[in-house]
Amino acid sequence: ATSKQIATVGKRIGEHAVLSYERSLASAENVVRLTVDLSRSLSLIARVGSEAAIGLFYTFTFGGPPPANSRQ
Repeated sequence: ATSKQIATVGKRIGEHAVLSYERSLASAENVVRLTVDLSRSLSLIARVGSEAAIGLFYTFTFGGPPPANSRQ
């Protein structure tokens, strides 16, 4: 298995959105990524770089306290 080392810098651009830039330390690959949290467990991620992609991710959390943003 190969190890992929990536440096990432990001900026929160809204209450539920983060824009980030990723640079591979082993190759010339650069990626700009937008992550939008649609709910506590659903995120939309769009990536543009050598290949463009969009994905919808569902996160399951087991045990532990709920995330801080869900407490009111």
